[in-house]
Amino acid sequence: MRKGIFWSLKNRSFVKDVIQEEQVGQISPRAFCPYDATQEPDPKYFRQILENSLSPEDRSSFCEDFLKLLNYNKKKHKDKVPCLVGDANSDKTSLFYPILGLIHHGNVATVTKQRAFNKSMITPFTEVIFIDEATEATLDIDDWKTLTQGGYSAHDVKYQSAKSFINRCPMVITSQQKLNFDPCDQPAMDIRLTTYEFRSLPNPQRNAALWLKKHPMDCVIWAAEKAKAFSDEENESDEEQSIVEDGILQEKDKEELRALWFDQVLDKANNFPTAREDESSQDVTQVTDDDSDSNHSGNITEVLEDNLKQLHPGSLRHRQISHLLQTEKANQHIKDQFQQEQRENRVAWLKERGVSSQNAELLLPDPDQPTQSPIVRDLTRHANAQMAVEQDARREAARKAFDGTWLRATEAELKECCDRYQALATLLSARI
Repeated sequence: MRKGIFWSLKNRSFVKDVIQEEQVGQISPRAFCPYDATQEPDPKYFRQILENSLSPEDRSSFCEDFLKLLNYNKKKHKDKVPCLVGDANSDKTSLFYPILGLIHHGNVATVTKQRAFNKSMITPFTEVIFIDEATEATLDIDDWKTLTQGGYSAHDVKYQSAKSFINRCPMVITSQQKLNFDPCDQPAMDIRLTTYEFRSLPNPQRNAALWLKKHPMDCVIWAAEKAKAFSDEENESDEEQSIVEDGILQEKDKEELRALWFDQVLDKANNFPTAREDESSQDVTQVTDDDSDSNHSGNITEVLEDNLKQLHPGSLRHRQISHLLQTEKANQHIKDQFQQEQRENRVAWLKERGVSSQNAELLLPDPDQPTQSPIVRDLTRHANAQMAVEQDARREAARKAFDGTWLRATEAELKECCDRYQALATLLSARI
């Protein structure tokens, strides 16, 4: 959450003003992250690690499992647990650090080497379980099965009585090599684990883990864009079908459409032939290179509106373009509000530094554009005035210091000492 803009884990999108005014102070987001919702995510090392080892299909599956780690207390019975297997310098462990940037480490549990008490960190308040560098001997096989499948559980705790609880904590495992259990137990563990194999990076970065922990939202938002569509089980409460004139669109189809990029829409929507009720099929006007390369949201909105007019209402393409148009307008509104807030802050800053209100209003919204001459003159005039005031203050401080009684008394005492020393020196030289 930042500046009233929230990231919804359920919807996997940005939402605004979720907390009502009467709820302020009673509920709060799970985490506060410094992230600009108007910018494209830049996962950097997160993407490099995945692209170095996983295929596009495996990356999509991993991103889905990665996002599930944030679903506190929602793990279903025998949901598969991701197991990251890789050599040294594959940075597989670093992939968990964005989670540590969102979840306090006190709510992250792991397995210790205390034998009977090795699972004592796992409690009903644990948000995620992380087992690093696991081997087959890290846990007994029955503990491996109960921990990875979730559900009813009870763990021994020192100096306390064991209490049962329902374990719904999402979980992730890393290992140097693929976990090979006894032949009689391997099929059961294969049902519980999803193995992702990672290769060593050609140029591993020492600060990758720290960077990932400090930029968790870049990784989460990028993963949400790359993740596979929600499964039917995850959306069984929202799995109402949308009935339209030309067919039925299921929720999974909607998510696939929402995951499309704008450049795909601009490239494909204009190349799709559309049929109108009173016209024969015709090609939609191609988008020019200048429009495709433009970063202005207004151009994208105009292109989407033009294409929407040429599509048959109720068609799949019409619904797709309508949703993208609505999303683009919402994003543009957020961007405009952010730019307006930035401009107001800059205007206030200029006024504090002596720029007149009339000249401050000349400030352009874009901070990259050059500052107008009247504003520069006011800033220069104010800087010169401040410098003159500081010089006068230093002169006054020096004058007060030299006019002080302490300085005058000290000078008189010093002169008296010098006179006595001179007289003594004259007397000694006369005797010699």
